[in-house]
Amino acid sequence: MCSPVRHVALLMLAGGSVGGARAHGQDAPPVVRVTVSGVVGDFQTGGPVVGAFVKVDGDVGGITDDAGKFRVELAPGAHWFDIRRMGYQPRTFEVRLEPHVLVAELRVALTQVPLDLPEVIVKADRTRLVFGDQRGFYRRQRLGTGHFLTRADIEARLPQVLSDLLRPIPGVEIYQSGIEDARIRMKSRLPSCQQETPLVFLDGIEVWAPSLDALVPIQFVEAIEVYTSSVNLPAELARFGAACGVIVVWTRH
Repeated sequence: MCSPVRHVALLMLAGGSVGGARAHGQDAPPVVRVTVSGVVGDFQTGGPVVGAFVKVDGDVGGITDDAGKFRVELAPGAHWFDIRRMGYQPRTFEVRLEPHVLVAELRVALTQVPLDLPEVIVKADRTRLVFGDQRGFYRRQRLGTGHFLTRADIEARLPQVLSDLLRPIPGVEIYQSGIEDARIRMKSRLPSCQQETPLVFLDGIEVWAPSLDALVPIQFVEAIEVYTSSVNLPAELARFGAACGVIVVWTRH
């Protein structure tokens, strides 16, 4: 059996350092963004690793779906990937994207970490079994300054995507044309907010998310909080652009 290190593999094609589709023509101009299509698998079983967190250059890049897949768009050049999943050894590695590659394919294998723990019986309030900044969700929920949805609310509504959960919230407008992902805006009297989407936080980190439905699969969402304007917005969520609304998504651990 080969070493697990060799299973962090970039698919190579002739003429490129990262496998993928190249821009047409010998003198094709460099592309502005490269689409990285990745698959995270289990080194021992060969199956997909579902729910692995993918960070690129320290920022949240996404979460693997039921097939272990993720996709990010990056500028050409060198980028550091950090992929983690509970029960597996984390992987950190560098990927170099050529300026003339349109789509790059990336395959990563994670090695399981065996755990041999004694039996432990824990009885606790479910709202206290939270991690890191997620504790702030329940504190802000008690203040009642926004709109809050817990995992119980999500399971009761049986949504297909994240935007389905936001439709009943007053002040939220959702636009969708055909098969395109839903676009979300908050009702506002500010002219600057007529074309602006709300700020989005994922697990306490501000992320760029033009499509909320593509941010994270609904089965991985633990809680959501929505602020339709900057009025009564908690100080820890105040950012430039918060006047057009804030959406905070917490994932399950």
